[in-house]
Amino acid sequence: MTFLQNPKHKQSLSERKIVPPTEPICLQNLRQIVTLNLKISNLI
Repeated sequence: MTFLQNPKHKQSLSERKIVPPTEPICLQNLRQIVTLNLKISNLI
């Protein structure tokens, strides 16, 4: 299943609008993990 066929993914994209839809899911997930890690390290 491609990321375009995933309705959940489309929905989250339209909600957040952080990453361009041309980017594959794995890259978006990676970016989210990185930003999460940054937030956590800022809290520590």
